[in-house]
Amino acid sequence: MSRRARRALLLALLAAPAFLAEHGLSPAPARAGPLEARAAWERAQALRGGPWRARVVALRSVRTETGPSDSLYARALAAEARALRDVRHVHGAAALEARSGALGPQHDPERAVRLLTQARALLSEEDRAAARAPLLAAAEVARNALPWRADEALEVLTRLAAEDRDLAALRLLAARAEREQARPSTCITLWGALGLQALSAGGRTEAERCLTRSERAFRLAARADPREAARAAAVWLDLPLRAQLAALSRRP
Repeated sequence: MSRRARRALLLALLAAPAFLAEHGLSPAPARAGPLEARAAWERAQALRGGPWRARVVALRSVRTETGPSDSLYARALAAEARALRDVRHVHGAAALEARSGALGPQHDPERAVRLLTQARALLSEEDRAAARAPLLAAAEVARNALPWRADEALEVLTRLAAEDRDLAALRLLAARAEREQARPSTCITLWGALGLQALSAGGRTEAERCLTRSERAFRLAARADPREAARAAAVWLDLPLRAQLAALSRRP
């Protein structure tokens, strides 16, 4: 994470209590347990689509009934963040998302989802540098329990690296996808992006190797479930690397 991104996150964390106090949303001390917390969660869910202040107060009450070790606590944090983003209170939302993403066991599937949500929110604000950390964490956390979420994170990281023309990052991502046996469509995407970047840097031989690996991933997709097979076929057929190498081969 860049110095600018770390500073923005720190300011958001420091600003969150003041923001909540200013809007009359400061929490009460925790006092109950799981049953009360789930009852509070159900009441908060009933307010979806209602006034944002009421939603935030209800979600805060969920956390006063439990603690950070309960997965419901993190879910309430993430829901609060969404409520604040709905009314463009982005700094308070960023602080809550950072807290939510940091909670839970290392390989908690819900934590992976929260990290992806945090990354998407940061990207929507064009804070690419800050988004990389939760994306990398999501790819790590989700690999065992939710592998498609890990692949989703890798694909977003690939897009960012391709836009930055970061050949070294693309090589690392492609190697990681192979090592972790990512889904075929993700591997095709990664090898295709790496090949394009290598080609633009004058590395035609590397680009051709990347195309070969993309094709291998496409052929492996025949063993996948029908949805993934169809997805891999679509990615393979639309792969820009294929068209660019074919055009080079036709030149005299």
